[in-house]
Amino acid sequence: MKIATLWHNPAAGDDGQSEKELIALIEQNGFQCRTIDEQDEALKSHLAHSDFLVIAGGDGTVRGAVKKLIMPGFDPVSVPVAVLPAGTANNIGTSLHIRGSQEEIITSWQDASPKPVDVGCGVSAQTSYFFLESLGIGLFPKLMEVMKHKEEEENREDRLDDALETLQQLIPSFPAFHCTIRIHGRTIEGRFLMVAVMNMPMFGPNLYMAPNADPGDGKLNLLLVSESEREHLAGFVAKRLAGIDVPFIGQSYLIDSVYLAWKQADAHVDDEVLPQAQVSQLDISAKPGLLTFLVPE
Repeated sequence: MKIATLWHNPAAGDDGQSEKELIALIEQNGFQCRTIDEQDEALKSHLAHSDFLVIAGGDGTVRGAVKKLIMPGFDPVSVPVAVLPAGTANNIGTSLHIRGSQEEIITSWQDASPKPVDVGCGVSAQTSYFFLESLGIGLFPKLMEVMKHKEEEENREDRLDDALETLQQLIPSFPAFHCTIRIHGRTIEGRFLMVAVMNMPMFGPNLYMAPNADPGDGKLNLLLVSESEREHLAGFVAKRLAGIDVPFIGQSYLIDSVYLAWKQADAHVDDEVLPQAQVSQLDISAKPGLLTFLVPE
């Protein structure tokens, strides 16, 4: 019988499922389950005796667990990760085609395929950052800051709609920022609403911003939204609010690495905001296959 180690965030999403209930559900589907406290610094040693790690929670929970596994030295993880999405956006699970009820997802682990997943790395003069979904500058860090100060809606769909409506309100007046981009041996300079380096197709409130991104191809997707594309971006968000789930079509590049330097804008790595006073230039690259996720056949 395979042994699963459970990392659980009971505060994520709407289910409010207890750890005891999750353990019972996992064991009913043919696995032995043990748990680990998210404050436990010995996660790696626990996994030495497990067949895989189950992360039950939202994108922030997945990122928190992965951070303990790979940082500070971007170390490869020895066991596969199985995600039980239970957050608001669940972009990581959706990008990896992990869908269905919790029981359906757990059952799928018996025959799931291990998929290598890359990690993005951003290096400044002072430190290094990692990301699973995206690293971006401009509009989305602003959205994150605004949403922090708003009263959170009770259910998942209302929270997503609230974030989309807030984004729609920000787009018309958000000040463009200057950015210097070096890729493929050339330099691009301009004024942008957002610059994003994406490892997965989705980020933010379930927005398909890089539909061709593959988190296991050893590459990253660079997305540029210039000041002149303000109406195009607003139209895309309006469609999403109307329930039309279409990908964003914009200026994008498949890259191994990129250098970014910017002025008068904050950045983000996944759900963490990086103020401009903290960082304003980064060398960004992919770390191929540091993780393995269990994904449905």
